[in-house]
Amino acid sequence: MRERERERERERERERAACVIKTIYSRLSFNFVCYTTTFVKQKTVTDSHDIALHFNPRLKENIIVRNTYQNGQWGDEERNGGSPLKAGCDFTLYIVCEERGYKIHINDSEYTFYSHRIPPTSITHLRIKGLMTLCSLIYKSTSVSKIFYH
Repeated sequence: MRERERERERERERERAACVIKTIYSRLSFNFVCYTTTFVKQKTVTDSHDIALHFNPRLKENIIVRNTYQNGQWGDEERNGGSPLKAGCDFTLYIVCEERGYKIHINDSEYTFYSHRIPPTSITHLRIKGLMTLCSLIYKSTSVSKIFYH
């Protein structure tokens, strides 16, 4: 009985930590961006905008590209796995950051694992691009970073 309750609680947690896309129409990307800034004469200047995880469904090609952008260059693309996503169809994207990398789930099925190339503690923003209807976005973290002001 307790195992069943734990499983239900895990399912509820999964539902709350998800990005639900109502409709996807074309190319789409989810980027975990790492902004670093410096202060020059009391002005903030952005030095870089690395991307720890670039998750890019390409519907016409029936693939989902995963990659990292670091120091002004893209790394090696990961394209295996095809794509369970179709234009005009709803889906749920669930990304879990683990010690070694990201577990990526689509519609409650594990889709792939993407190893860290940039420490996840460097991530500052989520940037979503593309034509879609976003129903919900939930971010959960078990740790809180300290923010220091200069």
